[in-house]
Amino acid sequence: MKPRKTAVIALATVTVLAGTALTALSTGVPADAVADRAARGPKPAPRILPFAAKPGPSKARVAKRPEKVAVTAFADGCDRTYGTIAQCVPVSFPKLAKGESKCAWLAARGFPPLAVHGKDRQKLDSNQDGVACGPGDRK
Repeated sequence: MKPRKTAVIALATVTVLAGTALTALSTGVPADAVADRAARGPKPAPRILPFAAKPGPSKARVAKRPEKVAVTAFADGCDRTYGTIAQCVPVSFPKLAKGESKCAWLAARGFPPLAVHGKDRQKLDSNQDGVACGPGDRK
């Protein structure tokens, strides 16, 4: 008796889904996935942007030598001769409190002693050991 009920359910599924069940059998995709796709309707056509409408080689010429662009060392307001690339020692410090030094200002904002790369423009490395605002520097 049980095999007969199973056969009836399978026959009902094929009858209800008609074409989707046949598609599922031929493609190997589960019938419910095919039915979901059929219920959503056809896929919309892909949208092609104007610049991609005509694929192929570009008419633009590539320069043999790339153009060099000069960027000032302090373009972002940071003096990159101190610390790492992730640290920003300001080129011009805000108004310092009376008696406060640049090193004290940096220490109050969590800066550790900074390595000096190149010229010590801001005079933060008074003992010239290569470490700005480090031990032995005037604070």
